[in-house]
Amino acid sequence: MAKTTNKTSSLTSEEILGRFVVRARRVEDHSLVKNGDIERYATPRMTFSVTETGSASTQHHVCTDEKAIESLATRLRPFIVRSEPIYLPKILDAICAQAPGEALSENEAEVLETTKSWFSHRYEKKDSERYGVQLIGRDGELLTSLLSDALLAEAWIYTDAVHADPKGEKAEAQKLSYSDRYRAASSYSCEFASVIVNLLNLVRSLSERSLLQVPDSAWTEPASYAEADKNDQEQIAAGSAYVFPIGTEIPAGANPEDIPGARKATPAVMLRLQHPESSATVISFDISQKHASCYEAIYSSKDGFLVFCIDEIGKLMISKEAMAQGGGPVGSISFAASESHQSEAHDFLASIAPPNIFGLKFIFEGKPIFALLQPSKRIAATTK
Repeated sequence: MAKTTNKTSSLTSEEILGRFVVRARRVEDHSLVKNGDIERYATPRMTFSVTETGSASTQHHVCTDEKAIESLATRLRPFIVRSEPIYLPKILDAICAQAPGEALSENEAEVLETTKSWFSHRYEKKDSERYGVQLIGRDGELLTSLLSDALLAEAWIYTDAVHADPKGEKAEAQKLSYSDRYRAASSYSCEFASVIVNLLNLVRSLSERSLLQVPDSAWTEPASYAEADKNDQEQIAAGSAYVFPIGTEIPAGANPEDIPGARKATPAVMLRLQHPESSATVISFDISQKHASCYEAIYSSKDGFLVFCIDEIGKLMISKEAMAQGGGPVGSISFAASESHQSEAHDFLASIAPPNIFGLKFIFEGKPIFALLQPSKRIAATTK
């Protein structure tokens, strides 16, 4: 048998509370908590009906989303595992070690006592049941003892959701139906989650009043994938990404901008890589047809217009009549500038405005096209 070592004794009360906060925030973040369903299902309810013909039926008020209950029970389980640093009595001891009882408000003291009582009577002793279930044979013989809802819930969590080796009373609970065990687990898990969230709010309140020392990171560390992904996205938004030609070797510590072939990853660049058939280039020339600037773009055809989305600058819209006239008086050319890059948009618009000319390179119906346009009038510009 593998030897286990309890390392909780080496943790300070501050460290224990920090671990509790992170895991309790995972409970707080659960969908059943966030949408208020734990309040709906924490108290078990059933409706017993008898018809005029004498037939009877029972309807149970239960959370039918079994996967949600299973995931909630998984997040709650470390609080009832004795070897865990966040075993509930250890959390209560850590709170009492830091916050003197006289410093607590009446409501805070009540939360603490309610949590202690819940753990003692609903989990350890299981002597405070909401209801009990007993299996009786057709001839009235007792097939099981009266099993409390707390025991049935624990049996479902232990033998149906986590393990497969029922022992003692949990084995006896297997004589009842899966439905009996799950119904108990549904209400019990919601009840337990409410206890943990209330205790988390107590720790939050005492921490804000400097009555408890909790590591700051415990309140900001991602407690769910959604939080972690949000943090990752914020970090990405603060920096830049680059794409390189296939086979490029990137030296350790090199500045991406200095690597040959490096291109800053922008929406247009990424779209060009994904849809090369829609790639386009807009080239501006001065009045002497000397090359001035070159802009990468993605083009599309819509409602009689060719639309060139120029990365981070705006959209250049050219009617097919204007294309046929080389920018002459027939048709229209307009430009919708990006609000976030107004300076670059202004420079681009100035580079293609009369008397300058501009060129368009793109592939249309499988054929490469290069067109030169010399606008005969001022290009209509808007800001998007």
